[in-house]
Amino acid sequence: MPLKIDVLTEFDEDLIRREYLNQKPYVLKNVGSKWAAMKWDFESIKELCGSTAVWAYQYDRNSSLSYIMQAMLLRKRMTVSTFLNDYFQKGAAATWSLKECHEIFEDNPQMLKDVDFKSIFTGPTDIPAWTYFWIGNPDSSIGLHSDVCEFNNLYQIIGTKKWKFYPPHDKDNLYMETKTTVEGGLYSPLDVFKTVDLQKYPNYAKATEYEVIIGPGDILYVPSGWWHAVYSQTATMSVNYVCADEGSGGNGEWYQNMHSVAEAGRLIALAFLQQMILKLGIFAYLVLEVLRSGLSLGAGKLLSDPTRSSLNAGTTKQKEKTHN
Repeated sequence: MPLKIDVLTEFDEDLIRREYLNQKPYVLKNVGSKWAAMKWDFESIKELCGSTAVWAYQYDRNSSLSYIMQAMLLRKRMTVSTFLNDYFQKGAAATWSLKECHEIFEDNPQMLKDVDFKSIFTGPTDIPAWTYFWIGNPDSSIGLHSDVCEFNNLYQIIGTKKWKFYPPHDKDNLYMETKTTVEGGLYSPLDVFKTVDLQKYPNYAKATEYEVIIGPGDILYVPSGWWHAVYSQTATMSVNYVCADEGSGGNGEWYQNMHSVAEAGRLIALAFLQQMILKLGIFAYLVLEVLRSGLSLGAGKLLSDPTRSSLNAGTTKQKEKTHN
């Protein structure tokens, strides 16, 4: 049975700093229930930010492609209104979601006054921060992954989400992907909302699983480096506030597994080649293996040069962040 996440009924900064910050998840139950954003609904969002262009992502849990491959390949640029009119609760299109929509608050800064994250802020004040907007179709999900950030609180506005968490040290039990995708130590191939095949993934039986369901007004803290997957039980709307972690207080090992931007580009190319396998069979597979070997050597040279690594660039654009 999964372990339960601690549920707090009020914000106690001393308690949170002492027992939770960068240590384990917690839920602030109903703490955001009086925030102005609770008046938002899917129709009013069209009025507030319907013309803003965002990325919509498709994740089909029955696909042969991994979560991150789908995230790279199956996305479309559209307005918020187009998503809600054509991709939201629309049969086969219901595998699409809006996630990490920083553009909404950049184009419509007046919406920020409706979310009061500063009242529960325990993070540093001198590092970059971002606010993201999310809409999920019923039965949609976010695959198992790990982020690094000093402060990551998610505010649930509409609907319920089930979260599964695993501590950072469980990365081997979760079969962290680092070879053929852009995961760079961030993603797992496991769909933990299905029964995991223990013959194929026997170490998963050793993983420590936590589970929690959050609803409107709840605020969930996601610690740096903790693995998590998210399932929308209903139509959902959420906002999260994230501060970057430059290595202090978080899971520093995450950075050691990160790939460079060049590696990400290489892996996107490999993703397209992997799709060819489905059409061309064994010949395409052999071509892919040859290219993978050659491209890996080239990427390795880039990764060995600290002046070419994205981890030493000193800045990261918001749209390149991956959180939640």
